[in-house]
Amino acid sequence: CRTAHDACLTYGVDEGALIETLGSASPEQRTEISARHRELYRTELKTTIKRKCPGNDFGRALQLLALPPSVAEAKLVKMALGRMGVAGNQLYPILCGRTRADIRELKRAYLETYNRELDAVAHSMKGDFRTLLTTCLEVEDEAFDDGLYKRQKPEHDAEDIFVAFKGKRGNYAQVPFNILCASPRAHLEAVNSACTRKYGMSLRETFDKKLSGTARRAAIFALDMKLAPHDAIAQLIRGICSGIHIDSLLLTSCLIRYQPIMGDVSKVYQELFDQSIGEAVASRTKGSFRKLLLRLLNASTAGWASDGSRQQPQYIRSVRVNIPPWAEPGDRLNVYLGDDKKTSVVVIPDRHQWHRDAENNGGAAQRTTRFFLHPVAEVIMSVQAI
Repeated sequence: CRTAHDACLTYGVDEGALIETLGSASPEQRTEISARHRELYRTELKTTIKRKCPGNDFGRALQLLALPPSVAEAKLVKMALGRMGVAGNQLYPILCGRTRADIRELKRAYLETYNRELDAVAHSMKGDFRTLLTTCLEVEDEAFDDGLYKRQKPEHDAEDIFVAFKGKRGNYAQVPFNILCASPRAHLEAVNSACTRKYGMSLRETFDKKLSGTARRAAIFALDMKLAPHDAIAQLIRGICSGIHIDSLLLTSCLIRYQPIMGDVSKVYQELFDQSIGEAVASRTKGSFRKLLLRLLNASTAGWASDGSRQQPQYIRSVRVNIPPWAEPGDRLNVYLGDDKKTSVVVIPDRHQWHRDAENNGGAAQRTTRFFLHPVAEVIMSVQAI
């Protein structure tokens, strides 16, 4: 956190240090950085960055990365509400397809940050989209009896969905959305098969035909997140990057929201579109914003170069770095990390990542050395046949 704080104290701002510090951090590390900054400087890191970085794409992305993940998503929900005409497109990737634990954590963060219930956001929408968001936030996962739901319940649920959409009376979408949000993946797959067998349309085709607008896109996304989540996210990113005008905030939201599984998503994206996510992002962004997103992708997938292309295969080795007696967490050290006789700057981590060993002389400890392990990525060179 000291690196990020110091980057904001320079003349202008040290964008490179902020990109490296926040773009390379995992969600857990961003939580620690935010808490540590608040402890050391009595202010939020986001506030410090906001004073130095303008409200452009790069500045907004940095401010979101300066927050704990759940608070960042609460912020994204709040930002979506201020985007007239496209609020729904911003909301459904955040609110649909979450686990119950995720929903509870987001509700807590939103209430603590804005003193308002997250359910009020869903109720502010209209029509079938409002029904879907409300159901996503309120319906609990249903516990199914293996024997019952494998033999009977898929057929019953498929019939309930067909009848609801056929009649379209009152809040007709509530029944299909209840089944969508409450069903575990195995049951939803069985319902999907029953719909195809009995009515000639899969659940995806049913939602595509019977719903419209944002409700249709959101319902299909929620369904795909249950049945094939990596494909759903890959398709979402593809849609963002292939539009006439790129939605930079939605792209930032996706890369932050799905960072923990972006490695798997990137493989699916490559298979589906014969292009890497890094290449897609690099082709539609520019400047410091591009560098930040690519650094975030690199931390998630460990395989993209600065221009968005795939790097050579790498392995990770650990280098021991001794900590001088005067050094504190956040200080920078110039150390040798390889055999090229060049020094590199490393940042001393928090104390809980320190190790200690002691040199003994006759059973009595004479000197204790503090050190930490620094990961270094090395390219795996191909071996040419002789």
